Amino acid sequence: MKPATCLLLACLTAASLPVVAQDIVAIDRGWYDSDGFHDPDNPNYIAGEFLDRSIAHNFFVFDLAGVSEEITNAGLRLFVPENGFVTDEGFETYSLFEVTSEIDALIAGAGGTEAHADLAGGVLYGELTATGRDRGATITLPLNADAIEALNARRGERIAFGGALDATAPELPGEFLFGNSGSLPSDTRLVLETNAPASVGITVAGVVTLAGICENLTNAQRVTIAGEGAPPVTTLDCEAAGLHASSGDEVRITARAFVFPQDPGRFNGTAEGFTVADPVQCANRTLGERLNWVTIGAVWDCERAGLSLNGREIVQVTLRGTVD
Repeated sequence: MKPATCLLLACLTAASLPVVAQDIVAIDRGWYDSDGFHDPDNPNYIAGEFLDRSIAHNFFVFDLAGVSEEITNAGLRLFVPENGFVTDEGFETYSLFEVTSEIDALIAGAGGTEAHADLAGGVLYGELTATGRDRGATITLPLNADAIEALNARRGERIAFGGALDATAPELPGEFLFGNSGSLPSDTRLVLETNAPASVGITVAGVVTLAGICENLTNAQRVTIAGEGAPPVTTLDCEAAGLHASSGDEVRITARAFVFPQDPGRFNGTAEGFTVADPVQCANRTLGERLNWVTIGAVWDCERAGLSLNGREIVQVTLRGTVD
């Protein structure tokens, strides 16, 4: 929908082809050793072996409270300090896994040996190969389809990832990745690509807007906005009011308006971006009259439905359908 057209629309958000990037900083990070120890005050996210042969598995926790649209792509960005990578082979493979441990216990250091095992097992979410060239650089671990599915399932909630170095018994004790990372601020980020919101709405012509109600019946969200605009066009912007919807969501838009005394007989428009479920409900609230209109394509027309439009009356239209 072109920007100028939005002046004619009651707009709400929905999934579309363009994408938006979101950069989310970890709310917590750390490691558990083979004995199940984790210091909640230590944000170091080392993975690998200590000199005493104890194995460190790391973890990252992210809050997806601000993510509502469908996630289509994701990556985990991690910084490797100059002195944060030791290897006897010139490279190491780091793997990322799902975490089933309770997040509050994980953060608090109460996960024990079960959490240590959990951080290096279960569903594989991705892996990368680190080399000496990565010292002092930020590296990105692409997340696979299983990770994308998990992220979408946890939108609005917290999610944790666990990681481990594949070399668990190296010839050289003390091989590790992401060592000496405890003093680095905000260097652990989850980068998401989500479907960009697109406009969906209705045109309303021939009246002056009094109010609009935009509802997402799927997620039980409702916003009410006052009408703004000059005759003969209604301007209702549900997106700006904060309503969110994705493809497949059931939405309902209601527009209440005042019929012009000098130009009675017009109350019509079109639906855009969603498939209307018949019938469209037309009402003259002043006269207590209610009629239904079966859409012809995207067009709705309360006048042709037979609604009385004599001027100086309050009228209302309600369209309900599924976001494309």
